[in-house]
Amino acid sequence: MHYNLWSMQALQDGAEDGKLILDLSQNMCNNGQRGLFSMAIHPNFLETRWVYLYYTQWREGCLEDAIMGPQNVLVRYTMNPTSLALENEEV
Repeated sequence: MHYNLWSMQALQDGAEDGKLILDLSQNMCNNGQRGLFSMAIHPNFLETRWVYLYYTQWREGCLEDAIMGPQNVLVRYTMNPTSLALENEEV
């Protein structure tokens, strides 16, 4: 897998271009020290198809406010075995 600030792609056999499997551009703040911090694959991925992401969740304006500002979340997605898309977000 390959990811940038907003999206993740599945790469196959060393290919440079991949298939878009997740777009976080509407769900994530990346100003300051925010963004996608980590990704982990479940140890039994072949059975569960679960992928975990830890990122700063979008809140209006991504303001610097301890109460109303963005917060970091751990989210579990299930990879669709046909399309490879990450679906069924669970916070």
